[in-house]
Amino acid sequence: MAKISAEENYFSAKKAMSVETQLSAILKNLEISPELVKTICEGEIDRDFIVALNALRQKLNSMKEYEEIENFKAVEEMKPIYDLARLKASHRSRDFLLAKIKEIRNLTLDLNEFQNKELLKYKTLDYFLIERNPEAAIEVCDTYINTARQYYFDNFDLYKNALTRVITGQLDREIKFGSSGESVVSMLFRTTKNIANPKLNGIFNQTGAESSKQNYFSMGTRGLAIHSLEKNQLKAIDIESSGKQLFIEDVFYQFNLALSENSKKEYQFISKFFSVKNNKTSNVEIEMKKMIFMHVFEPIFTIGKELVSNYILNSFDALGILMCISSIAKIQTDLHFETVDNYFHSLSMLLWPRFQTLIDLHVERLAKLSSDKKVSSFRFNSYPHEVTRQFADFISSIIKISECFDSTVLLAGMGRMRNGMNNLLKKLSITSKDKEMEKVFLVNNYDQILIIFKENEVDGGNPENKNI
Repeated sequence: MAKISAEENYFSAKKAMSVETQLSAILKNLEISPELVKTICEGEIDRDFIVALNALRQKLNSMKEYEEIENFKAVEEMKPIYDLARLKASHRSRDFLLAKIKEIRNLTLDLNEFQNKELLKYKTLDYFLIERNPEAAIEVCDTYINTARQYYFDNFDLYKNALTRVITGQLDREIKFGSSGESVVSMLFRTTKNIANPKLNGIFNQTGAESSKQNYFSMGTRGLAIHSLEKNQLKAIDIESSGKQLFIEDVFYQFNLALSENSKKEYQFISKFFSVKNNKTSNVEIEMKKMIFMHVFEPIFTIGKELVSNYILNSFDALGILMCISSIAKIQTDLHFETVDNYFHSLSMLLWPRFQTLIDLHVERLAKLSSDKKVSSFRFNSYPHEVTRQFADFISSIIKISECFDSTVLLAGMGRMRNGMNNLLKKLSITSKDKEMEKVFLVNNYDQILIIFKENEVDGGNPENKNI
């Protein structure tokens, strides 16, 4: 019996020691040092404060676990102290973040640099608010949304105004095939080598005329930055002082390049700052980040759409509009930011119908030129017709611009123009009384098209282009 009693005492003592060890560990976890309290309540909000805040988070998590133990006196006694520390930490974190966010109101601020250097450094404060004071976290989030939204709106509105003040070559009336007298159109007549019997009239002759300021049937050097997607974003402060003159596609490209780059950086910041500390991002959190982003950038998307509506949709510059469409594909391919896809889709839905309308006008013009009345007034010669040059410039420019995307609408429109041009040339050719000259006229005109294709670096032998 004595032996059993001794064993019972041993196990009882061992159990007591185990309980005491566990209790000691619990009390140590619950213990909050004066240094920690002082840092939370009075210390500068710096690296030491963040360390103290993380320590407080861990202790609050421990407290939550121990609260489930019934009649745990130590927890009941420590809870008011932890609540006070939590409230003080929340209050100071909230005030600090709100003060930081208000600095964004300075329009000359580099927001992305400020986000990386001043806000992300203190993202632990927002984590703490999300976990321990959701109401304060919502206030911080709402304040950030409203402040960043206004910052972007003011800056992009200034940028749009600076860009639109230097727009050049706005085409507010229709340019027509065969209307070389219009001052807005430059006819780039070239040396033309007729392919026929050298004894025939006009062969090997050089035709020419003075070129005016802009040829809207040819892309020329327009769109070089867009075509190569050079990220040479113009700053608003430099636009007017630089003396640059911008076509509509330059304005469109510069604005949307700035929008895309800033929106991508903004979304990356939101994803890092407004998130909780876990390894797995939930669908709810992803949707929340998208919602925050859309609240911030929605006014900027509106400015972009208004830019198109007010300055581009009333233009008769078909090549400029197509270059705007092309720049959308270039920007999307390069930046890979799906969150703004809907915005760019809405721009495409505005631009494509206008481009199609302008193609329809050109098709109608070719039909009018092919009318019996117009054809009967044609004084036959074997030189390439001026419409041929305009048509070849226009079509080769379209092919050049559209290399980065496919569109059945585009191909259909060019096919209709091709048919209209063929019909015109055939009707003009038969005004000759000489069957041989009729052939010479057609050969010269089709050769002119191939020459212009070559000059514009478009492969006329390519099966796709050959059909056009």
